[in-house]
Amino acid sequence: MKKFLFAAAAATTAFATPAMAQDSQADFHAGATVGYHQIETIDFNDIGINAESDIDGMTYGGFAGVTFPVGEQLFAGAEGEFRFGTDAIDNEYGVSGMFGTMVGENTRLYVRGGYQWIEYDIGSIAEDVADDLNLSGADRDAFIAGVIDGVGNDDNDSGFLVGAGADIGLGEAAFLRLGADTIEFDTLRLTAGVGIKF
Repeated sequence: MKKFLFAAAAATTAFATPAMAQDSQADFHAGATVGYHQIETIDFNDIGINAESDIDGMTYGGFAGVTFPVGEQLFAGAEGEFRFGTDAIDNEYGVSGMFGTMVGENTRLYVRGGYQWIEYDIGSIAEDVADDLNLSGADRDAFIAGVIDGVGNDDNDSGFLVGAGADIGLGEAAFLRLGADTIEFDTLRLTAGVGIKF
Protein backbone atom coordinates (compact mmCIF):
# COMPACT_ATOMS: atom_id res chain seq x y z
CA MET A 1 0.00 0.00 0.00
CA LYS A 2 2.96 2.35 0.58
CA LYS A 3 3.76 2.07 -3.13
CA PHE A 4 0.23 3.22 -4.01
CA LEU A 5 0.35 6.15 -1.61
CA PHE A 6 3.72 7.22 -2.97
CA ALA A 7 2.54 6.95 -6.58
CA ALA A 8 -0.65 8.86 -5.88
CA ALA A 9 1.21 11.56 -4.00
CA ALA A 10 3.78 11.92 -6.76
CA ALA A 11 1.10 12.15 -9.44
CA THR A 12 -1.06 14.67 -7.64
CA THR A 13 1.87 16.79 -6.53
CA ALA A 14 3.27 16.99 -10.06
CA PHE A 15 0.01 18.18 -11.55
CA ALA A 16 -2.00 19.77 -8.78
CA THR A 17 0.24 22.72 -7.92
CA PRO A 18 0.37 24.34 -11.39
CA ALA A 19 -3.25 23.40 -11.99
CA MET A 20 -4.57 25.15 -8.93
CA ALA A 21 -2.44 28.15 -9.71
CA GLN A 22 -4.22 28.42 -13.06
CA ASP A 23 -7.71 27.45 -11.99
CA SER A 24 -9.46 27.12 -8.65
CA GLN A 25 -11.80 24.43 -10.00
CA ALA A 26 -9.37 21.52 -9.65
CA ASP A 27 -11.19 18.31 -8.68
CA PHE A 28 -9.57 15.71 -6.46
CA HIS A 29 -11.05 12.27 -6.72
CA ALA A 30 -10.64 8.75 -5.34
CA GLY A 31 -12.38 5.44 -5.76
CA ALA A 32 -12.29 1.67 -5.96
CA THR A 33 -12.31 -0.68 -8.95
CA VAL A 34 -12.42 -4.35 -9.85
CA GLY A 35 -11.10 -5.70 -13.13
CA TYR A 36 -9.72 -8.49 -15.23
CA HIS A 37 -6.18 -8.40 -16.64
CA GLN A 38 -5.25 -10.74 -19.52
CA ILE A 39 -1.46 -10.65 -19.65
CA GLU A 40 -0.28 -13.49 -21.87
CA THR A 41 -1.21 -16.84 -23.39
CA ILE A 42 1.44 -19.56 -23.48
CA ASP A 43 0.89 -21.77 -26.53
CA PHE A 44 2.55 -25.15 -26.04
CA ASN A 45 1.61 -26.18 -29.58
CA ASP A 46 4.78 -24.36 -30.61
CA ILE A 47 6.76 -27.16 -28.96
CA GLY A 48 4.48 -30.01 -30.05
CA ILE A 49 2.20 -30.16 -26.99
CA ASN A 50 -1.54 -29.69 -27.56
CA ALA A 51 -2.18 -27.22 -24.72
CA GLU A 52 -2.16 -23.53 -23.86
CA SER A 53 -2.16 -21.62 -20.59
CA ASP A 54 -3.42 -18.11 -19.79
CA ILE A 55 -1.51 -15.79 -17.47
CA ASP A 56 -4.30 -13.60 -16.12
CA GLY A 57 -6.27 -12.70 -13.04
CA MET A 58 -8.89 -10.54 -11.39
CA THR A 59 -7.70 -7.38 -9.67
CA TYR A 60 -9.26 -5.08 -7.08
CA GLY A 61 -8.05 -1.91 -5.46
CA GLY A 62 -8.18 1.86 -5.58
CA PHE A 63 -7.14 5.03 -7.36
CA ALA A 64 -6.65 8.67 -6.43
CA GLY A 65 -5.86 11.74 -8.47
CA VAL A 66 -6.69 15.25 -9.58
CA THR A 67 -8.15 16.87 -12.72
CA PHE A 68 -8.41 20.48 -13.73
CA PRO A 69 -10.06 22.33 -16.64
CA VAL A 70 -7.93 23.42 -19.59
CA GLY A 71 -10.81 24.83 -21.63
CA GLU A 72 -14.59 25.03 -21.61
CA GLN A 73 -15.06 21.27 -21.95
CA LEU A 74 -11.51 19.89 -21.84
CA PHE A 75 -9.62 18.72 -18.75
CA ALA A 76 -6.25 17.20 -17.83
CA GLY A 77 -5.04 15.43 -14.74
CA ALA A 78 -3.02 12.66 -13.12
CA GLU A 79 -3.70 9.52 -11.09
CA GLY A 80 -1.99 6.89 -9.00
CA GLU A 81 -3.44 3.41 -8.54
CA PHE A 82 -2.84 0.18 -6.65
CA ARG A 83 -4.63 -3.15 -7.13
CA PHE A 84 -4.33 -6.48 -5.40
CA GLY A 85 -4.51 -9.47 -7.74
CA THR A 86 -5.64 -13.07 -7.91
CA ASP A 87 -4.22 -16.11 -9.71
CA ALA A 88 -1.14 -15.01 -11.68
CA ILE A 89 -1.12 -11.44 -10.31
CA ASP A 90 0.08 -10.55 -6.80
CA ASN A 91 -0.49 -6.83 -7.29
CA GLU A 92 -0.15 -4.03 -9.82
CA TYR A 93 0.38 -0.31 -9.43
CA GLY A 94 1.16 2.71 -11.56
CA VAL A 95 0.84 6.39 -12.36
CA SER A 96 -0.76 8.01 -15.41
CA GLY A 97 -1.72 11.32 -16.93
CA MET A 98 -5.25 11.95 -18.25
CA PHE A 99 -6.72 14.16 -20.95
CA GLY A 100 -10.36 14.28 -21.91
CA THR A 101 -13.62 16.10 -22.41
CA MET A 102 -16.74 16.69 -20.35
CA VAL A 103 -20.04 15.31 -21.63
CA GLY A 104 -22.89 17.14 -19.98
CA GLU A 105 -22.32 18.35 -16.43
CA ASN A 106 -21.08 15.23 -14.63
CA THR A 107 -19.66 12.76 -17.16
CA ARG A 108 -16.18 12.78 -18.66
CA LEU A 109 -14.47 10.75 -21.38
CA TYR A 110 -10.68 10.52 -21.41
CA VAL A 111 -7.55 8.85 -22.67
CA ARG A 112 -4.56 8.21 -20.45
CA GLY A 113 -0.93 7.22 -20.56
CA GLY A 114 1.59 6.33 -17.89
CA TYR A 115 3.70 3.56 -16.43
CA GLN A 116 2.56 0.33 -14.78
CA TRP A 117 4.25 -2.28 -12.61
CA ILE A 118 3.02 -5.88 -12.16
CA GLU A 119 4.19 -8.34 -9.51
CA TYR A 120 3.45 -11.97 -10.37
CA ASP A 121 2.59 -14.97 -8.22
CA ILE A 122 4.95 -17.51 -9.80
CA GLY A 123 3.62 -20.38 -7.69
CA SER A 124 0.07 -19.80 -8.92
CA ILE A 125 1.24 -19.54 -12.53
CA ALA A 126 3.19 -22.80 -12.19
CA GLU A 127 0.13 -24.56 -10.73
CA ASP A 128 -2.14 -23.35 -13.54
CA VAL A 129 0.36 -24.39 -16.23
CA ALA A 130 0.75 -27.82 -14.60
CA ASP A 131 -3.02 -28.27 -14.68
CA ASP A 132 -3.21 -27.15 -18.31
CA LEU A 133 -0.52 -29.72 -19.15
CA ASN A 134 -2.55 -32.39 -17.30
CA LEU A 135 0.31 -33.13 -14.92
CA SER A 136 -0.47 -34.95 -11.68
CA GLY A 137 1.18 -36.52 -8.67
CA ALA A 138 4.94 -36.38 -8.43
CA ASP A 139 5.30 -35.01 -11.97
CA ARG A 140 3.07 -32.04 -11.11
CA ASP A 141 4.92 -31.34 -7.86
CA ALA A 142 8.31 -31.55 -9.57
CA PHE A 143 7.19 -29.22 -12.36
CA ILE A 144 5.88 -26.57 -9.92
CA ALA A 145 9.01 -26.77 -7.78
CA GLY A 146 11.20 -26.46 -10.86
CA VAL A 147 9.40 -23.33 -12.09
CA ILE A 148 9.55 -21.67 -8.66
CA ASP A 149 13.23 -22.54 -8.23
CA GLY A 150 14.05 -21.33 -11.73
CA VAL A 151 12.12 -18.06 -11.64
CA GLY A 152 11.83 -17.31 -7.94
CA ASN A 153 8.78 -17.14 -5.73
CA ASP A 154 7.88 -13.67 -7.03
CA ASP A 155 8.67 -11.89 -10.24
CA ASN A 156 7.71 -8.52 -11.66
CA ASP A 157 7.40 -6.67 -14.92
CA SER A 158 6.69 -3.12 -15.98
CA GLY A 159 5.94 -1.06 -19.05
CA PHE A 160 4.22 1.95 -20.57
CA LEU A 161 0.44 1.99 -20.25
CA VAL A 162 -2.17 3.54 -22.54
CA GLY A 163 -5.91 3.39 -22.18
CA ALA A 164 -9.29 5.06 -22.30
CA GLY A 165 -12.16 5.41 -19.91
CA ALA A 166 -15.37 7.09 -18.85
CA ASP A 167 -16.44 8.53 -15.51
CA ILE A 168 -20.22 8.55 -15.66
CA GLY A 169 -21.76 11.00 -13.22
CA LEU A 170 -24.08 9.64 -10.53
CA GLY A 171 -24.96 13.02 -9.10
CA GLU A 172 -22.80 16.01 -8.23
CA ALA A 173 -19.87 14.09 -6.70
CA ALA A 174 -20.15 10.33 -7.27
CA PHE A 175 -19.36 8.59 -10.54
CA LEU A 176 -19.27 5.15 -12.16
CA ARG A 177 -15.91 4.37 -13.79
CA LEU A 178 -15.38 2.12 -16.83
CA GLY A 179 -11.91 1.64 -18.33
CA ALA A 180 -9.79 -0.34 -20.77
CA ASP A 181 -5.98 -0.32 -20.68
CA THR A 182 -3.02 -2.10 -22.23
CA ILE A 183 0.62 -2.34 -21.20
CA GLU A 184 2.74 -1.83 -24.31
CA PHE A 185 -0.09 -3.34 -26.41
CA ASP A 186 0.75 -6.80 -25.03
CA THR A 187 -1.95 -7.04 -22.35
CA LEU A 188 -5.63 -6.13 -21.93
CA ARG A 189 -7.18 -4.92 -18.70
CA LEU A 190 -10.88 -4.10 -18.27
CA THR A 191 -12.04 -2.35 -15.10
CA ALA A 192 -15.20 -1.02 -13.50
CA GLY A 193 -15.67 0.84 -10.26
CA VAL A 194 -17.05 3.80 -8.38
CA GLY A 195 -15.49 7.04 -7.25
CA ILE A 196 -16.17 10.37 -5.65
CA LYS A 197 -14.95 13.91 -6.35
CA PHE A 198 -14.14 16.22 -3.48
